[in-house]
Amino acid sequence: MTTPTPGTSGGDRPNRLQAVLDALFDPHLVVDAVFDGCGQVSDFIIADANAAACEGLDTTRSGLQGRRLLDLAPPESAQVLIRMCRDVMTTGIPLALDNVPYHYAYTGRDRLIELRATRIPDGLSVTWRDVTERAQAEADLAASEERYRLLAENSSEVVMHSRGGIPVWVSPSLTDALGWARADWLGANIDDFVHPADLPRIQEARARGKIDTLRLRIRTKAGTHRWVEATVRPYVDASGRQDGGVSTFRLVDHLVEIEQALTREATTDALTGLINRRQAMADLARRLESTATTPLAVAFCDLDDFKFINDTYGHLAGDHVLQTVATRASAVVGGTDLVARIGGDELLMVLAGVTDPMQAVATMQAVCAVLAEPMELNGLELTTTVSVGVVLADPGDDVDVVIARADHAMYRAKRTGRNRVVLAAT
Repeated sequence: MTTPTPGTSGGDRPNRLQAVLDALFDPHLVVDAVFDGCGQVSDFIIADANAAACEGLDTTRSGLQGRRLLDLAPPESAQVLIRMCRDVMTTGIPLALDNVPYHYAYTGRDRLIELRATRIPDGLSVTWRDVTERAQAEADLAASEERYRLLAENSSEVVMHSRGGIPVWVSPSLTDALGWARADWLGANIDDFVHPADLPRIQEARARGKIDTLRLRIRTKAGTHRWVEATVRPYVDASGRQDGGVSTFRLVDHLVEIEQALTREATTDALTGLINRRQAMADLARRLESTATTPLAVAFCDLDDFKFINDTYGHLAGDHVLQTVATRASAVVGGTDLVARIGGDELLMVLAGVTDPMQAVATMQAVCAVLAEPMELNGLELTTTVSVGVVLADPGDDVDVVIARADHAMYRAKRTGRNRVVLAAT
């Protein structure tokens, strides 16, 4: 025999149990099984209900007690539900049904409920929960996700979700853009597809962890590289947690080509391919700012009798001479040196790292020698020479001052016989 809890009489137990039931948020029914003459469950009668069940069904506890469970079940599924409840009584396996349609008669509303039934002595414990809003929210989320999925999968831009630089999802447009199958990227390291020269930018963007737009080259399936414009941003899941990053990119080869063409047009000479006067002056000014650590020599060059070639053989011959001069002069100087066309037949050459004036003179004499070699055009042999003025730049020199000194030295070369190099007076 169970000993009552001190301060609580055995007669208080029903009240206490009822209080517990009424404290539950979900509707709760206790139903007794009705057995036929063969000992089979034939029906269920409501024995008790909590306050939530009474409120939900818009009735009182006494209005529910004694009613058949079948009376509360949706007509279209009542028989199936009763059969399931019989199975619970027979097997002891709880019943769990999700998203069951239920029509509330007193409100006229159709709702979705979760229904649970568990066997207890002589009957069942039946509870349910209204999940209409949750089901609708899940449906709305699924529809939203489906819309975004359709947008991502049908966009011409490539969309990628990655964790730690490893793609976990990529849109089908990857194949059209770069030739790769989606499986080629999933689980691979995205850095392996980025041009080595562009890797620092994408790694920096990833480290910043914020929206960033950058332009870089990505390797195609064929082994070439395509320019893309990419947006990289953190990926935040539905719970608000960051889950890697999401990137979108589109091909911009045509934009890069246009920009490069505009840059070439603005900075180079169309005939020779050398940088033009404006770019040369800007480059020289930049270099003069660092002459204290990187000394340099500046040479002003003017072709001898170039007007005679134009007048005698025509501008086509003159253009050929200028192009050949540009090619030969560029081949003599080093990779860090500068060769520019700053006038019709005038060249500017900047020799980096030169501290000995005789070294600069020797380099320019080599240029004179290679330019004096004959040039052939359609069986015609053309020759030209060049007069050169050289100056060693001092730290902090002004561009115009340096050019003027080299120009004066060049005119001395002209006056003293041409085809020679003259060092500017210190």
